[in-house]
Amino acid sequence: MLSLGVLLALGAGGSWWYYKDALHVEQRSFEALRALLEPNIDFYLPDREGPAPAVVFLHGCGGLSQATEPRARSAQALGYVAVVQDSMTPRGLDWPAVCDGRALQGAERVGDLLVTLQVVREHPAVNPDKIVLVAYSHGAWTALEAFALQDTLPSSLSDSPGEHLAGVQGLVAWYPYCGWGVGFSEGWTADIPTLMLLAEVDEITDPKPCADIATRQADAGYPVRSITYWDVGHGFDRNEDWVKVYDPVMAERALSEQTSFLKQYLGSYP
Repeated sequence: MLSLGVLLALGAGGSWWYYKDALHVEQRSFEALRALLEPNIDFYLPDREGPAPAVVFLHGCGGLSQATEPRARSAQALGYVAVVQDSMTPRGLDWPAVCDGRALQGAERVGDLLVTLQVVREHPAVNPDKIVLVAYSHGAWTALEAFALQDTLPSSLSDSPGEHLAGVQGLVAWYPYCGWGVGFSEGWTADIPTLMLLAEVDEITDPKPCADIATRQADAGYPVRSITYWDVGHGFDRNEDWVKVYDPVMAERALSEQTSFLKQYLGSYP
């Protein structure tokens, strides 16, 4: 699936050669993709007995960042296994190639999510029936594409071992791309609670299509809702030097919503 940037560039006479990696999706077997990705799947284990629910984090097009570990530690502190998977390092990708649409579209990255979920379900510290995805931007796009595909194979995989979304109890999608060309634009039938956290003045991913999709899903009876945080931009929750849109008040409100969501669908632990 092509990103909006790619489609506009091609439609305006942009060079197809520049976007050749986005146009060509390398298909791998499930085990081959697992061998590529598994060394870059990290687990943060809580200090508690027995298998615990898991929170799987999906990074944005910039890859792992200073925000990654604090996000994982916050879930770990709540008593969950936090899981972080890196889609870019194993492929030798840098953020400009992914962020401007030249490589690793969201639909292609669904294969990474399915591999990660299988690895998570097999981990002895994880309760395989209690998994929530927390996904950011490109990662949220990926998760929503997975919901639309359900058990249909993504273009990046030639096979899979079983039910793709088994154990997934919910998704928190931070400012996803929901624009032209996404595979979930007409909704999805996966009955998985979904919370979209959107930024009103997002200069990278327009929040309106996401809010519209969430409304249509809710009207159709699916457990989907969106919250739009006013007067903040893309990455408003990231307290990093280069992020100029960090808003501590709105970030705290959004994180509170996320925590409530996790406790509702994964349980609360002292």
